[in-house]
Amino acid sequence: MLVAPLFVFVMLAMVGLALRRRRLGIAALVLLWILSLPIVADVLWRRLEYEAVRPVVASAPRVAAIVVLGGMTRIVQGEQGAVRVWADGSDRFWAGLELFKTGRASKLIFTGGQLPWCIATQTEGQWLCEQAQAVGVQKADIMVTSSVTNTLEEAQAVSQLLPGKTVLLVTSAFHMPRALAIFQAAGLQVYPFPVDQRVGKRDMTLMDFMPSAKALDRTTDAFREWLGRGFYAVKHLLTYKRQLADSNRRKSYLPWG
Repeated sequence: MLVAPLFVFVMLAMVGLALRRRRLGIAALVLLWILSLPIVADVLWRRLEYEAVRPVVASAPRVAAIVVLGGMTRIVQGEQGAVRVWADGSDRFWAGLELFKTGRASKLIFTGGQLPWCIATQTEGQWLCEQAQAVGVQKADIMVTSSVTNTLEEAQAVSQLLPGKTVLLVTSAFHMPRALAIFQAAGLQVYPFPVDQRVGKRDMTLMDFMPSAKALDRTTDAFREWLGRGFYAVKHLLTYKRQLADSNRRKSYLPWG
């Protein structure tokens, strides 16, 4: 929230009004205008995706399992209670299905995404398992992890199911760099299969330079992903330092240390 463009704009505007600094108010407006431009949002997303292209399914290697990361559904109110429906990122599911049906692996794994505030009793992975069965995948070929709330927990849960195995990791292109590093740190051998590219292939138009709420929303999501990468980078660095310190302490008690 603290790095969200809209939050920064509001804080700058409030400080400018409180201190009667016109320049701060103008700076807030200019910042909001720039971050609301579609062309700026596209630049940020291209950087996040490293200009990843959609891989060819036939070129993917054969592995122990195909792992499809969650985050592609949402909960809405239905006539008989909470209902899970498709949201952004459903390309992950269909890509994983295509990989499985072309024989890239004998097992298809969905992660049991379940946010703490989610009112649904069924995890996302369980729901995706049902959707896969509806289009012809046998239940015996599907694995669903335990309930997880983030990418780190997804990696740990998959690692418990397939310790040290080689997997095809399917997730959105912008999410892949972070997910790949986390899954490798969990001891898995990973082949990335980035999908769900958020920057479409099209010609630039005048509308790319016109501010829009949608572009601001995309910019906010981009900032959120950059923040997530920074958080995990620091977390893994600190974890590595602790492991190194523990290792050095253990060596001091060994007769050959």
